[in-house]
Amino acid sequence: MKKLLLILLCLPMIGFSQSWKDYTYTQKEKNETLVNMMNEMNKTCPQVIDKYTTLINIYGGNGIFRHNYQIDNSYFNTMGITKKDFMELQNEILKNKFCSDPSIEMMKAWGINVIWKYYDDSGIVIGEITLNRKDCN
Repeated sequence: MKKLLLILLCLPMIGFSQSWKDYTYTQKEKNETLVNMMNEMNKTCPQVIDKYTTLINIYGGNGIFRHNYQIDNSYFNTMGITKKDFMELQNEILKNKFCSDPSIEMMKAWGINVIWKYYDDSGIVIGEITLNRKDCN
């Protein structure tokens, strides 16, 4: 009987096991965590991703986590793609990754806007993609 009672008392906790992420940390603690993540990631920046792409830096804090990338202009000619088409393709790829990658779960649970901003090698903005948990079905 005691075991049954214990099981019945624990069942609601199992159902709420994922919701703790929204309530464990204060906004201040969430912001501090984002800033710490940003500082750690920026230690490796600029980071060459591939022949055409460089992660310039990261900004984290105040409910956002932004990746700033530079794309070499030769990419568009080499791949035969427009900047608009590039952004549409990136949006599809990033949304799929954002919504399915468990390593991004904290960002979604905390309601963080994750941003990918792309610049060409002249510093001109190509485009920006912003995703949050509302973008995942």
